Amino acid sequence: MGCDVKTLEFTKEAMALSREYLRHGAIPKSEPEDAYHIAVATVNEIEALSSWNFKHIVSINPIRKIHEINSRLNYLPIEIGTLELFGGSKYGNL
Repeated sequence: MGCDVKTLEFTKEAMALSREYLRHGAIPKSEPEDAYHIAVATVNEIEALSSWNFKHIVSINPIRKIHEINSRLNYLPIEIGTLELFGGSKYGNL
């Protein structure tokens, strides 16, 4: 069983989406890299994003705001959580 690897680019579309996250308070303006991370994954239709950043990413308020912004702008939803939430290595998901 092979594994395809795709390099994700930080495109103008991802930059615009990350600005929306920052502008609407989904991610603090002091943390643009976190907004970039989520936007690149969203624009590339990645189904889930795993992070240990509980302050700015894996927290209910940022997740709700990200979902609202993505929905309003017609992006697919992205699941956000920790590796443990997604099953981690215990279930062979890594």
